[in-house]
Order: sequence, then structure tokens, then C-alpha cells
Amino acid sequence: MQGNFLIVHSLTITHLPSLPETLDYLFCYNLPISHLPPLPATLKILLCKDTCITELPQLPNTLTYMHIENSPIRTLPTLPTSLYNLGLGQTYITRLPPLPPSLTMLFLCNVPIQELPPLPNALRELRCLFTQLEKVPQLPSSVQHIECTFYPGKPIYPPSFTGVHREGTSTTAAPPPSPLSSPPPLRPPS
Repeated sequence: MQGNFLIVHSLTITHLPSLPETLDYLFCYNLPISHLPPLPATLKILLCKDTCITELPQLPNTLTYMHIENSPIRTLPTLPTSLYNLGLGQTYITRLPPLPPSLTMLFLCNVPIQELPPLPNALRELRCLFTQLEKVPQLPSSVQHIECTFYPGKPIYPPSFTGVHREGTSTTAAPPPSPLSSPPPLRPPS
């Protein structure tokens, strides 16, 4: 990766100062911060893990990758149209805003989301692990991989899927006739 990075890790600070206007990548790990300052218009990647962040500022239109994990965030702001990879794990988010048409990967793990918004036509991979989803909405034909955990007696894969394989409490499926594939690379679609 090329660009300007800021990695803030395992400090006792309770807030971040203003961020550089040319920042491309922001990584925040193991911090007692409750919020982020305004994000620069150049930011491409935002990773926050093990923080006390309860809300995010407005997201810049340059953001392509966002992953928030183990943070008490409850809502997301409007997602930028440039976003192609969204990951949420161990948050209190109960509802997603509309997903941008550019989104190719959605990863949800241990979040109390019960329903997904309509999925964008560019989506290639959907992973919903240990969520409270009741069902998965109609999948676009672009989906190459789906992995969803469901609770016993509550299958959540869409009825249009015929290639379903269950292991324990997870369901892995691929839309026929495409076989299961590896995840898409971490780069914007061309």
C-alpha cells in the first residue's frame, strides 16, 4: 500500500487530534476513544478495532474499505458511493443504511442486525456470521460466495439457492451454476 498512514495503537488517549488533510489510511486499535475527529476527504481505508467509539463522523467519498470491530457503535452514517468493502464485528448496530452500488463484500459478525437492506448488484461476497438475521434478501447474480450462520431451525439462505452445504450451524452456498470461489481481493473493482 502506498499513501499516508496513521496507526494509533494501545494508547491511553481519550480522543484523537485533528487528522492530516492528506491521510489515506487510518488504523485505530485498542484505544479508549469514544469518537473520531472529522475524517479527511482523502481517506481510503478506515479500520477501528477494540475502541469505545459510539458513532462515526461523516464518511468521505473516497472511502473504499471500512472495518469496525469490537466497538460499541450503534449506527452508521450514510455510506459513500466509493465503498466496496464493509466489515462489522461485535458492534451494537441493529440496522444498516442503504448499501452503496459499489459494494462487493459485506461481512457481518456477531451484530444484532435482523434484516439487511437491498443488496447492490456489484456484491460478490456476503458473510453473515452469528447475526440475528431472519433471512437473506434476494441475492444479485454477481454473488459468488455466501456464508451465513443461523440458529438451529432458522435457515436464512435465500430459497433461490440450490447449492447449499451445511456444517454445524453455518450455511455456505453459491448461486448455481457458479462454484464456491475464493474471496475477492482487497482492491477496488476495475
